[in-house]
Amino acid sequence: MAEIVVTGFVQEWKRDSNEPNPDWGMKVAESHQKKDGDKWVTIGRTYFTVKAGWDVKIDFRNFKSGDRVKIVGKQVTETRESGGKTYSSLVIKAESVELVQSGKSEAFTQRTFAEEPF
Repeated sequence: MAEIVVTGFVQEWKRDSNEPNPDWGMKVAESHQKKDGDKWVTIGRTYFTVKAGWDVKIDFRNFKSGDRVKIVGKQVTETRESGGKTYSSLVIKAESVELVQSGKSEAFTQRTFAEEPF
């Protein structure tokens, strides 16, 4: 298993639940940016499914869409079957999730020339 540290934004996500962020996991998007003139522009995102690691208790309901979080954990492959097919997904088994900034991710797109991408 690979150790991984990701800083990204919590995404709105529902899975077999009416709750926007289930207590057992969440989706996080990490932005990929490049310089375009004097502005940073988002050119893509990598999405991660985050679940609590083994013997770790994390209440994912404490985080809301748009929150910037830092996740430390292990990257693992989970398999599931659906419709007679087997699917594999990369998942982060979090050892910790830390709130870096609360609010909407759009707030971080207004950056100055001297700031580096995150």
